[in-house]
Amino acid sequence: MSSRLPWFRCRPAPLLAEIAGLGPDEEFIDLVVRLRIFETGGPIDETSHSLSRCTGLRENKVVAAVDALITAGKLKRLADRRLDSASTHNELAWTYERQHEQ
Repeated sequence: MSSRLPWFRCRPAPLLAEIAGLGPDEEFIDLVVRLRIFETGGPIDETSHSLSRCTGLRENKVVAAVDALITAGKLKRLADRRLDSASTHNELAWTYERQHEQ
């Protein structure tokens, strides 16, 4: 299911609940990773270096944020090193199904 999505639904309340209690760097990285997952249609190949360039955060802050998000269960690093967020799976499936109904 790795095709680019033309759009996705944004549900602010669940999203805000997901990032509640995170530090600013974790919130920012979590949102950027989710948006990249929605953009690409699945897990992403982002590295700490590419996330640093994308966000403007120092690489050590990105590494710390990603590690904290993985520890908190918000992100998962797959065996092939890609980043994934389980919270995107339902929306990706919903959108993918609608694309193929047309």
